[in-house]
Amino acid sequence: PKGTKMTIISPQILEGSQEKYPCIVFVQGSGWTYPNMYYQIPQLSQLAAKGYVIATITHRNSLEGNPWPACFEDVKTAIRFMRAKSAEYHIDTDRIGIWGTSSGGNMALLAGLTADDPTYRTEEYADYSDGVKLVVDCFGPADLLKREARLENPTPVDIALAGGNPKENLDVYRDMSPIY
Repeated sequence: PKGTKMTIISPQILEGSQEKYPCIVFVQGSGWTYPNMYYQIPQLSQLAAKGYVIATITHRNSLEGNPWPACFEDVKTAIRFMRAKSAEYHIDTDRIGIWGTSSGGNMALLAGLTADDPTYRTEEYADYSDGVKLVVDCFGPADLLKREARLENPTPVDIALAGGNPKENLDVYRDMSPIY
């Protein structure tokens, strides 16, 4: 979608090679705002050197009029994009995983739990699966309803994600919570 970006880091692939590699879609934490896709480049490059195709992505910023689930739709679209472009990027479509930190970890968990759920499907690459075989969550929140301090005193991000007062839109926080 407009405003989203992706950087792909690949192993060194010889011209004419037919080899396929596992793929990891990486979502940097950002508090559901705008992730810095360059933040983990050194670490992600080490994975590429070990034989993984890495797609580090951005998503729509909740503070720019994109309430939930816009950012999550972008994450799932990125998975479908990698499947659609698998021949070009030498990806084994049976070995696509997702890894995220903080809010990215939250969405990684959700991606693992909502494979091909039409609720989050956009028109982009709609004929491809957004299912993953691997989920790595680094300190992603799993139960947003338990963040009572944020519910009582919501931040601008909380209000943007919920499309208003989070206490009046608890269904959004439940939807964002992998534990449910």
